[in-house]
Amino acid sequence: MDTVFYIIIAYIVPAAAWMVWKQKASARTFPLIIGILSYMCISTLRGLARLAILNESVRGDPWMFYILSALLSGVFEEAGRYLVFLYVMPLYDRRDDCISYGIGHGAIEIILTQSFFKTDIIDSLLSCADFATGIAFSAAMSVFVFAAANYNNKKLLAAAIGLHTFIDIIPAFYLLDNITVGELMFIYTLYVVILSWFAYLVYRSFREY
Repeated sequence: MDTVFYIIIAYIVPAAAWMVWKQKASARTFPLIIGILSYMCISTLRGLARLAILNESVRGDPWMFYILSALLSGVFEEAGRYLVFLYVMPLYDRRDDCISYGIGHGAIEIILTQSFFKTDIIDSLLSCADFATGIAFSAAMSVFVFAAANYNNKKLLAAAIGLHTFIDIIPAFYLLDNITVGELMFIYTLYVVILSWFAYLVYRSFREY
């Protein structure tokens, strides 16, 4: 029952985030749809890369496994986001479009994860942090990568990959019993709040279209 409840919330939170953003910014829907479709393509390619790279020898070393897995997520998601902004959405270059994309990207990730992989109460507790931070993190990354694509700033793309890799390493500390679930949720939330603040500053610096 607990897992079912959190699965329901996993659908409600992204939908609410989109409705609020659409009303606030008069946002266009196409970037949201592209965010959803892009994540599905990116996650498929990332999955194939994980099968090829995360072999048995890597799985024997938990830290190596988690670091490489996180790095693959950072590279595929942020490089993929960069290519989408550059080649799929060249006409959707209003600054609110990157947030719309980020909501779509983050929403489908939450929905797929909750629907297929969260199975017990501990996973459901971890989902609380996902709900609180997942959409905000995806939106923040979209702001950074949007800036990288539209202002030719490759250093910002590299920074986004690094920031994404780091947040995906954090769960390893919990999974290897170095921190509690409460500490994990606190670190996640603090990390995303700080990133969101810097993303907001970058967002404000964008030229209006």
